[in-house]
Amino acid sequence: MAIVGSKYNRLKKKVGSEAAQGEFEKFVSIAERSHYLKSYIKMMLNPKENGHSVLERCLEDAHRRSLMAAKGEKYEDQEDLPALIDQARLVLKYEWERVKDGS
Repeated sequence: MAIVGSKYNRLKKKVGSEAAQGEFEKFVSIAERSHYLKSYIKMMLNPKENGHSVLERCLEDAHRRSLMAAKGEKYEDQEDLPALIDQARLVLKYEWERVKDGS
């Protein structure tokens, strides 16, 4: 988050009005929280397992989309969130079955 903080401080000086500054601070807050949550989830995934790696890609796409939306940009592909949810359900079901079977 140090990188975000230093960029934040530089960009904050360039933002003119108080309203724009407030919007910028809101965006940075959303970006920091989003990055934290994405990292937290990624730490629980095993990139060597196919379902987990697909879920990680879906998570990256959804994260990118959320940042674009927070900046007010349009995002062409609206299918990443349902794909993320579907993949998360598959991974959770697989892991539940694995734990239930004692594997």
